Amino acid sequence: MDNLVASAGTLLTSPRVIIPAGRSVEPKINSQALLRKLKVANPSQSLVFWIALTGEQDQATDLVEAVVAEFEAAVAEGALPEYEGLKLTVGEVSYSVEVDPESEVSKMSLLLVVAGIGVLVTLTYVLVRVFLDDTIRTPEDLAELTDDAVLAPLGDSPVSQQIASGLPYLVPEGTGRVVAFSGIAHSAVSVADDVARALGASGRRVAVVDLDLRNRPMGSGGTGVAEVVAGDVPLEDAVGHEGPITQLLAGGRVPNPGDFLTRTAFAAVLEKLRHTHDWVLLNTTPLCEASDGVLASRLAATTLLVLATGEKRSQVREALNLVEASNLDIAALVVQ
Repeated sequence: MDNLVASAGTLLTSPRVIIPAGRSVEPKINSQALLRKLKVANPSQSLVFWIALTGEQDQATDLVEAVVAEFEAAVAEGALPEYEGLKLTVGEVSYSVEVDPESEVSKMSLLLVVAGIGVLVTLTYVLVRVFLDDTIRTPEDLAELTDDAVLAPLGDSPVSQQIASGLPYLVPEGTGRVVAFSGIAHSAVSVADDVARALGASGRRVAVVDLDLRNRPMGSGGTGVAEVVAGDVPLEDAVGHEGPITQLLAGGRVPNPGDFLTRTAFAAVLEKLRHTHDWVLLNTTPLCEASDGVLASRLAATTLLVLATGEKRSQVREALNLVEASNLDIAALVVQ
C-alpha cells in the first residue's frame, strides 16, 4: 500500500488509466487514441479512475484519498499533460470503496471448500462406522447377523420382565423347563438373576445354577455343584434359598470343566431340581471363552444368547456359528 501511495503521481500520468465516465473502452488504450475517440458535447466531461486493490478497507480508503490529493495538486500545478481540445480541471471529487464481487466469490468458494471438506469428513466417518466398525451398538445391528428373535429393554420395561413373561412360549412344550443363559464374551449371570427374581415375584419356584465353573460369577466360596456331583455333599446341603429362589453355586474348582459337565451324576442333579421347581435357570461359561459353555447349554431345553451393547460383530458371528455347529436351540438373543 505504501509503495502505491508514493507512486500515485506516476499512476495518474499513465496513459492507460483514463476512461470516460459512463463508457467503457476495451481493451484499454492510451490517451492519444482516446482523445481521437472522445466527442465532447458538453463543456465538461467527468473522468473516472478505477483502482483495483487487495487489502483491508481502511488501507484502501487511505490510498484513494492520497491519490485524489495528488491529482488535485497535479492539476493545479499544471503538471499533467494537456492535449489539443482537452483541458483538465478539478470540480467535485467523490469516491467510494466497494468490495470486488470476485473476491466475494473467492470467499464463498473457500467456504464451500471448507463445507465440502466437512461433508467429506462426515461421509468418511459414516463409511468407517458402516463398513469398518465391528461394534454392536443397538439391537437393530443384530438384524444383519441373525433371523432369531431379539429381546431388548422397551421403555421402562426391563428385558428380564419380558423374558419372564415369555418363557412359557419360548421353551418347547414337553422338554422340561430348564433354560440356559449363555453370554457371548461376557457372563450372563446378571440376566439370569433378574429373570429369576421376576419369576419369583409372580409366585414361581425358581432354581438358579452356576455352571460357569471357570469364573464362578455367583460366588467362589462354599460348596456347590462341584461338591454335589463329586458326592461330597448332598444337594439339599449345597443349595441356598432367597424366598422362592434356590441358588446352587459352582463350588470349588474342577480340573476339567468340560469333562465334568458330561458326568451322569450331574444330569441327576439337574433332574432333581427340575422336579422340585417350576423353572431351572443355568448360567454357563461365555460361549466364545471355552467349549464347556456349549456343553452346559446342551443340558437345557433352550438357550438365551445374552450380549451387551459394545460386543463385537465378529464375536457374535463366532458364537452363532458355534451354536449352529453344535445344534443348540436358541430361543432368542438378549441385549442387556
